[in-house]
Amino acid sequence: MSRDLQSFLEAALQVGLAPRLASLTAEVEAAIASYPPGPDKRYLDRLHSQLDRLRHPDLPLVARLVAELCAADPDRLKIIAPTVNLLAVRHPCLASLQSEQAA
Repeated sequence: MSRDLQSFLEAALQVGLAPRLASLTAEVEAAIASYPPGPDKRYLDRLHSQLDRLRHPDLPLVARLVAELCAADPDRLKIIAPTVNLLAVRHPCLASLQSEQAA
């Protein structure tokens, strides 16, 4: 992992990524636990896929969650902006964070 990407992930943790992932994970786990028995398991399979993605987030998911966190509290952009500006060219999923800075 590049130093810039590592810096972005550290900044993402500073703005609240871990609690947000934990909250979403808990919501999906609750939905799985309360899923009614029955023959159609397609939605349950989808929930399990979501849970796996939350437990192993990729950069696009991290970028979306950080964008939500920054939209809720624009002061968070000050923490995340330096690394986003370095990485957005190589990682287009971070472009939404650049547009948040411009707003």
